[in-house]
Amino acid sequence: MLTVSDISARISKGHVQLSYLEHQHPVWSRLANWLLETIRQEAGNKLSTISATLEDCRFPVPDQKIYAALCKILLDACTFSESKTDDLPLLREKVFTLATQERKKGNLPTEAETRTRIFNTAFNELQLDCDTGEDLLYADLETERKLLKGPNWNPERFLQRYNIGLAQAVMLQAKKVKLQLPGATPQIKIRQLVRWLNFRRLLFTATKNNEGDWNFELDGPLSLFRSTTKYGLQLALLLPAVLLQKEFELEAELTWGKKNTRAFLHISSNDGLVSHLDDEGIYKPPEHIALMDHFKKKVRNLDISDEIGDMESITGLMVPDFIIKDSKTGKTIGVEILWAWNQETLTKKTEQLSKSKEFPYILAIHEKGNLGETKILEETTRNIIWFKSSPQVKQLADLATTLMSCI
Repeated sequence: MLTVSDISARISKGHVQLSYLEHQHPVWSRLANWLLETIRQEAGNKLSTISATLEDCRFPVPDQKIYAALCKILLDACTFSESKTDDLPLLREKVFTLATQERKKGNLPTEAETRTRIFNTAFNELQLDCDTGEDLLYADLETERKLLKGPNWNPERFLQRYNIGLAQAVMLQAKKVKLQLPGATPQIKIRQLVRWLNFRRLLFTATKNNEGDWNFELDGPLSLFRSTTKYGLQLALLLPAVLLQKEFELEAELTWGKKNTRAFLHISSNDGLVSHLDDEGIYKPPEHIALMDHFKKKVRNLDISDEIGDMESITGLMVPDFIIKDSKTGKTIGVEILWAWNQETLTKKTEQLSKSKEFPYILAIHEKGNLGETKILEETTRNIIWFKSSPQVKQLADLATTLMSCI
């Protein structure tokens, strides 16, 4: 992913101004096409070789920083080999031992003849052919990984990815992000967004204003007690999911530059940014699918579903990931998995749990998901369960049964 150092941005009246590339720009389209063709021809080559080829562009480059950013985006989208390094420590130890022996004989290990003798001896003793041995010696270096395949893009899609990359680089500096969707937004699109928010482990609040518009407020990495690069990356990776919304307004409050100046980034559905994600309805994280499959195999008389239709009855932060239903009585329990949280988020959610008597609710909280201070809830309620890696099916089923008996 691009970072602020990879892009050119300017501040005007407290707002970050980005220069997006036109999707059909003649010069950049030609360069994008050349880069894509070059990557296709470089399959099987090492990253070091490919990088040298990309640096030696045969076309005039109007802006070296933009070109370098395009190269970075392209290489990030490529699939490279994962070298097996199990035998690497043994091989290097053998090479160093042989090199020491050569020095004692008065030979310089850096001399071509001596170097070849050392390597061949080490390879033979470990029963490696020369090509395999040479590859293994440097297998842990990023530059030695081999290209398996490049992305299946056309030039227009490539430039669209660059434009998204510009905005994502700025969002890495966010302190807070506000996102507004029209009240007329279909419920399935709201659910889609919430799924992505939860999948990215982001802290957020969700409310409706007097006009009926949806307001999402997201904590940024620079607002956390433990500011993490990982959290900032997840926030930036949310942007393609936001772009799936037909209408939206996004404003990111930033801490910008060496002087930590307060600035803002504004993105809307009118900016022409195009998501590379497929709009296939509600996103289903793999861990959600696995949990439902496991639940259905282990639990009788209770059904679990991630199809949540009635958004209007759910207020504030309470947006369930699942509904557990008693197949005999028809009683239902909402279940939300909280992968990331801080004290403020947790307090608000428990307050809403205590107020929402008409909609029984289970909150499953990841024990290691605290992104704030180390303090946790002083008091818990029976609606809460804690988990270490994934919610336990039996614990969910038992608590759901208990809550249903009180309805």
